[in-house]
Amino acid sequence: MLVVLDNTIVNVALPSVGVKLRTNVSGLQRVVDAYTFTFAGLLLAFGNLGDRHGRRKVMVVGLIGVGAMSVAGAMSGSLEQVIAARAAMAGFAIAIGPMSGGWLLEHFSWHSVFWINVPVAAVAVLAVLRWVLESKSSKVHTLPHWSRPDPF
Repeated sequence: MLVVLDNTIVNVALPSVGVKLRTNVSGLQRVVDAYTFTFAGLLLAFGNLGDRHGRRKVMVVGLIGVGAMSVAGAMSGSLEQVIAARAAMAGFAIAIGPMSGGWLLEHFSWHSVFWINVPVAAVAVLAVLRWVLESKSSKVHTLPHWSRPDPF
């Protein structure tokens, strides 16, 4: 849910971000793409890390990262800083994102669309630590991934 919330809420805020940071559609597209490319590129790698070191542990590290990068995004003063923060974070829920984004922009600045992730990530970390059991793969492969057959 965190992934979808962030993506939809940031999309709602793009016009405000563009005006305040004096950027064009290309710059705004980089804000969106920085997150998507990073997410797609690291999804399998972090899944493997979860299998090896514990899914709960990797999830908590990821949620802490989302919170930290949300702080960085909220404190950004340039397009480059926003893009860097987006490349390093995840989001929340598609149904809540656009409504929340509109409400935040109506009552606060565009920075608020990043600040909203901080308490969400903190609550998620606490919930994971409290209720999610640790799990690891019982078989950790030592061969390079390209030399093993796919188990599916």
